[in-house]
Amino acid sequence: MKSISIIPALLAGFFTVALALPSLTLAEERGIRIVPIEDAEGTQVGLYKESHALIIGVSDYTAGWPDLPGVTKDVNLVKGALEKQGFNVVVVMNPDHEGMQKAFNDFINRYGHGVDNRLLFYFAGHGHTLKLAYGGDMGYIVPADTPNPNRDRQGFLARAMDMERIEVYAKRIESKHALFLFDSCFSGSIFALSRAVPENISYKTSQPVRQFVTAGSAEETVPDESIFRDQFIAALNGEGDSDGDGYLTGVELGEFLQAKVVNYSQGSQHPQYGRIRNPFLDKGDFVFRLDPKPPEAAPETMSTETELSELEATIARLQSENVRLEKENTRLQEDNPTPAPALTETDHNDTSKNPELIGVTALQRAHNAIQLKRYATALRILKVQAARGETLAQMMLARMYVEAWGTRRNVVEAYKWMLLASYKSPAAKNALEKLEKHMTRKQIRRARLWVKSRVNKLRRDRR
Repeated sequence: MKSISIIPALLAGFFTVALALPSLTLAEERGIRIVPIEDAEGTQVGLYKESHALIIGVSDYTAGWPDLPGVTKDVNLVKGALEKQGFNVVVVMNPDHEGMQKAFNDFINRYGHGVDNRLLFYFAGHGHTLKLAYGGDMGYIVPADTPNPNRDRQGFLARAMDMERIEVYAKRIESKHALFLFDSCFSGSIFALSRAVPENISYKTSQPVRQFVTAGSAEETVPDESIFRDQFIAALNGEGDSDGDGYLTGVELGEFLQAKVVNYSQGSQHPQYGRIRNPFLDKGDFVFRLDPKPPEAAPETMSTETELSELEATIARLQSENVRLEKENTRLQEDNPTPAPALTETDHNDTSKNPELIGVTALQRAHNAIQLKRYATALRILKVQAARGETLAQMMLARMYVEAWGTRRNVVEAYKWMLLASYKSPAAKNALEKLEKHMTRKQIRRARLWVKSRVNKLRRDRR
């Protein structure tokens, strides 16, 4: 049984790495990192390869509009919140008419052609709505050098940026998802107003979309101390996640801002949100992946030495059982005048004679297969042993799902097997806490229900 004696060393290396779980995102620099979008079952339904935001703030007006000194604070706070979300943020302050056009053009030309990018536009400044000669309304955002329309209507029309121009920018973008937020009040004629129950993350989420949110409607005013900005950041911090799935969608954001801004403004502001009126750009939903919440009362973590000592103790117990069996075989040979056949390696691998030792042998084969990168073989062995209730096999299978060895990366599936193992192993319980940091409450709840049904089945099978 020399082959069994090397298992503690092999498993030590295996579980030392296993319990240092990797991050869910790959970030080399801000804005260029993969952001996976997963449904409630942990299946990836989309992703963003890059995240870029353009923030335009106008606080110093030069042609008849009152200054907005609070905009500088708004820009800095929103910039910080978006950078925390992994966005590369471009800030343009106090642009004139030409400068604002250049800001949009340069940003879209640089970042708007990557199909799997997400783009966010945030404007803080004055907005205005005009009645046009033919009777319609048109909303505008106001650059720094734009005249007040009450004094110079033609000058205003020549220099303000109308929503038709914003619609052109939205259609020029080739990236699937773009979200426009205006901390201003004006008529939102380019988008269809929404009032919808947010849907769960699904394959539809990744469809192309252009979404718009304004801080208020026509004829309303926005205070310099922005309620809209405060609630936008609160939503990004998790308050807007209405279904608790760990994501904030554009629809959830719109619903949250409508409810909160109306309440905190005492009814003086009524945010509008919706999707562009275009059948090719109104199917998907912009997504923010929220930071996982830490466990509410996490117990002190065990040291790696403690975890390994428990695993080694399990191996030692099985080795001791093997020694006992061999001694008993020797005694039987001495007591029986007809020599009994020796206990062969084949006998050791017979589950009917020694079911625990077959598990150890299988674990060693699985580990060797992993070392040789024969992941399909390792998965096949571990799934069989894990289904039989072998704790170490369940933990090793969880590791394979975390590392995406021979299968797609699936933290939910890893959690299920680690949770099964935790019924017998404190080391598994410790690993569970690390996995839970990368899961939503809904995913954890569903995984626990699956494990409960699995445990009940195992108990019935043993009867």
